[in-house]
Amino acid sequence: MELHLISLLLFVMTFREAMGNHIPASSTACHLFTKYTTDDGQTCLTNSDMSMIMSRYVNGDLKLESKNGNPVSLSMTSCSCLGSFYIKDTMSSLYTQKTVNLHPHGQLRTSNCGDFYMYNINGLANYINSQNTVFCLDVGNRCTSLNASGIVTDDSLKSCAEVQPVLMESEDNTQLEPVFLCIFPPISDDGVYDVSWFINDEELTWAASHTVLYADVNSTALRPSNWTGNYSLNFNVACAVRAHNTSTSLSGPWYTSPKFFAGIKTEHQTYDVIEGVTSQIALASTIPFSCPLSLSEEMREAFCTYYFYIWTPAENSCRNGMAGNGIALTNQPCGVTFNFRDWGDRSVYLNVTGYVDGMINYNDRTTSIYIQSTRNPMDQKGIWDNLKVDNIQVKVTDRDRFVTGRQCLSSNDPHMTTFDGRRWENQRTGIFTLYQHETLPYTVHVIYSECVPRHATCNCGVAVRNGFSFYIVRTCEMISLESTKMLSVPYEKEHLCDTTDLGIVKSGRHYTVTFPTGTQVTFGISYSNSFIGSVRIRASVADIESSVGLCGYSNGDTSDDFIPKDGNNPTDSATFALSWRIPMNSNDSLFSNSSSLLQDTALTYNTNVPSDAVTTYCTCAQSGPVDTYQFVLPNTAHCNMTSPSQLCKEDNTVLTLTSCLHSEKRRKRFTGDTDDVKMESELTYDPDYNESAIIEIGGWLDKWNETSARAFCLRQFDLDPAVDICNRLVNISKDSFIDDCVADIKLSGNTSFIQDTLDTLKGVCLTEATRNEVFYVNQSSETNNLSIFEIISSFLCPRNCSGNGACVNATCSCFDGYLGYDCSGNLSIPPHNFLLPTNGLCDRSSRQCAKTNIMGFFHTENVTAKFAYFKVNSPDIQNSESVKTETATFHHFNLISVQIPEPPDTTRRKRSTKADQTIHGWNISLSYDGNVYSNHVSLLIFDGLVYNCDVQTLICHSSKTISSSSTSEKETKFVEITAGAVTGIVAVVIVAIVIAAVVKKHQKKKNAVAITMPTSILRKPVQPSTRHQFEDSMLPDIDKSGSKPFSMPPEKSVISERPDFDVFSIKSPQTEFNSPPLKTII
Repeated sequence: MELHLISLLLFVMTFREAMGNHIPASSTACHLFTKYTTDDGQTCLTNSDMSMIMSRYVNGDLKLESKNGNPVSLSMTSCSCLGSFYIKDTMSSLYTQKTVNLHPHGQLRTSNCGDFYMYNINGLANYINSQNTVFCLDVGNRCTSLNASGIVTDDSLKSCAEVQPVLMESEDNTQLEPVFLCIFPPISDDGVYDVSWFINDEELTWAASHTVLYADVNSTALRPSNWTGNYSLNFNVACAVRAHNTSTSLSGPWYTSPKFFAGIKTEHQTYDVIEGVTSQIALASTIPFSCPLSLSEEMREAFCTYYFYIWTPAENSCRNGMAGNGIALTNQPCGVTFNFRDWGDRSVYLNVTGYVDGMINYNDRTTSIYIQSTRNPMDQKGIWDNLKVDNIQVKVTDRDRFVTGRQCLSSNDPHMTTFDGRRWENQRTGIFTLYQHETLPYTVHVIYSECVPRHATCNCGVAVRNGFSFYIVRTCEMISLESTKMLSVPYEKEHLCDTTDLGIVKSGRHYTVTFPTGTQVTFGISYSNSFIGSVRIRASVADIESSVGLCGYSNGDTSDDFIPKDGNNPTDSATFALSWRIPMNSNDSLFSNSSSLLQDTALTYNTNVPSDAVTTYCTCAQSGPVDTYQFVLPNTAHCNMTSPSQLCKEDNTVLTLTSCLHSEKRRKRFTGDTDDVKMESELTYDPDYNESAIIEIGGWLDKWNETSARAFCLRQFDLDPAVDICNRLVNISKDSFIDDCVADIKLSGNTSFIQDTLDTLKGVCLTEATRNEVFYVNQSSETNNLSIFEIISSFLCPRNCSGNGACVNATCSCFDGYLGYDCSGNLSIPPHNFLLPTNGLCDRSSRQCAKTNIMGFFHTENVTAKFAYFKVNSPDIQNSESVKTETATFHHFNLISVQIPEPPDTTRRKRSTKADQTIHGWNISLSYDGNVYSNHVSLLIFDGLVYNCDVQTLICHSSKTISSSSTSEKETKFVEITAGAVTGIVAVVIVAIVIAAVVKKHQKKKNAVAITMPTSILRKPVQPSTRHQFEDSMLPDIDKSGSKPFSMPPEKSVISERPDFDVFSIKSPQTEFNSPPLKTII
């Protein structure tokens, strides 16, 4: 059938060229048909109509007309008739046949007979009778008389016309350009014709032609020069024809053609898509495209391409870290491309995916798609300029309801819940894969280590990875089954190749990491200990039947949750858990410094370089179109996404791609801010760690039993109003959490985990509440115009604000004098237990030493730092004394940074080479209220190219060569500089550079430095600074070379054997009390 149609079309095209694009009526059988008259205004061809047609069957073709003689045609658009068919295709050219496509399915043979169409009766009968349906009708004059009353005309001179677009040479013979021909049959051999043109019912008088012979009708064509500049495409064009009989001198009436739509059209104006699912929208051009005449056919197809810009209205909303939107385009930028031959029956397609917004929508979302032309260099006459396509309406059907309540939990010691709600226990140590996406490079690893020796393990590390980007938080230094070794402050490591890879939000002790799909990882550090209270992962629609790991297979069926790694069938919980445990010291762990998951060779995925194997998406939200030929450039920031969704910030700013085009560039460390130094800590295993050892859950401890533990837990849950609110409004049952509370008491023998369990319930409740749009839209006077979410969240603050604040939107607003995310801090109690990176040593050869990070626990963003200056008392640098204050920059509850002040008296005489070798520093103390300050930590600034300072002892070795007139041998002198501290409101720093040694080639000879230490210092033990208190947990091990830590010498004098050594002393800043100055005796 298709071969027959192709042969017929080729014949018709060849014959048309020979006849000047006209075919005589005798070439088709338009005179043989069955005629059926419909009622006036009839809109459907029904089963009863078909019975009457079949009873008068003459041949295989049918002509429809109304009672007044006007032609009736099958509609090309839908109608209100129930179960109707209509033509979803373009009709055949004049005096040709064509098998057209029908909606919703099927085909029908048609014939174009000039002023009416004919339809195959058997085809109509097949659909109407066998499928009990109807066909939509269009009633109207295909050929309308324009004759004014009172003018004598010959009605037999009827010339019904049709507009037909063709590709013709331009008048200057440089271009192939689209023109409109007015096609009509001749009335006689001695006829001449007048032709007029109309665009949108407006007559183009300058384009009219008069008394034209039929052989010259092509000269009446409507060319781009007739309308460009005055009209933009996507208009309706029609022609009117009047015939004159030169023999009788009579004229026929004017007859106008049906309107022809010229431009870009779609099959429908409204489409339905499903969230996260891709559908196609067909676009068709009804006219051909221009192209230089000089190009070959192959070059025309390659270079004469036309681009149309596509955009959707921007919503400017941000919830749960996800930007609001309607749709995303799949595997194409914000535009569509038509090649030279893509017109007429050839359509191009928009791949439209329902945008994933991570919300259970109150109503189905709706958006519009706008199509705008761009300036094309091949379009020299501006034919496509300012194209106005009617916007396409798209309704997005929500799928987030299918993942309601799907939260994977790893809480306390640890109690596990899969996405589908299956609960189980995992009292094991090690690193586990909690979550992994099957097709996207998303992974979450967790660490379980001992928290109750030989009884229970707890969460102490979370690593989240998307491709080459990752975020790690860890609170334990070592994985063990028998001992607990925690870090002083949480260790954090972050590497984001693109800001679109992970959305990271820190709020107090709570962390939220969002994948581009909307899958969200939430965890928090316990208020009662240093462990991570719970890790929660909220599934997105992208996780449906696509998740593996301890969270299980997210499909709503708990029976297949325990599918082991590299397995297909579910198993028992122990086998399942161990299969997802990462072997000890394996590089498969995200916590490993050489993780294979983050190496270029292990992953070919690249978010910025789309490939055929990776589906990418573009969101094209704009406030308006972009008038440029390179239409894709303004939208590249929203393209190449791996999911039909976007991350955003709280200020509605959409996160955009950065310049990570190649994986090797991604891995380079950023060197712009050399002072952004944080603590480094490598995860280790207990030397006695036995990977095969298991925890045997024993009986009850410390006189607890099932009854007393459950009674305690019920009482605590009843005292917290959030439990009841979450149960009634968000459908979060307390039962499973009470079971966890009872299990915690049994494992630990105490109630220390109760607050973490309550916080986990509140976290689950808050996550579900934030995902339900209905909670945001319902407000009433009965609730003081608060939304349901505002009511719910007012009960979900951490630790109920410790009774020292009000809860608003799950955030504490502390009363005067209190601070902190739970209002547990006191304004007059300064920060304590804080650390400086690299143990307070700042090497000017590798850092700018203009600012420093400070790690600790900070209750508020308002932290003041006090700096007390100290320096070496050398001949080349003047002694200075200074105390300055700076406002710290707050980054997170465990990280602030401060600008290091300029040293005082920086204006000096001309420097010698030693001036660049200055060793000086600041004692830094912190305060919340600006009045009461903490004990200090010391920051020592030095040049690492000149001195080698030990990070544990604060001893610096300076090497220099000395010439001697009596010997050719070289001597090497060592200067040891030590910094000590005496606690007080403002610290006193005493640094002595004391010991010199001369090393000769054949013998060693010691030089002694005589130092007298103040009695007050010697009798009062020096308190170690904060950094020394935490060296065992956070800082590198002591130098393996054998250097001993600094210790104060006894109070005695040692006579130097040689006077040729350097003695520096560091003077203390002015304080409320001062120790006696350091005396040096030689």
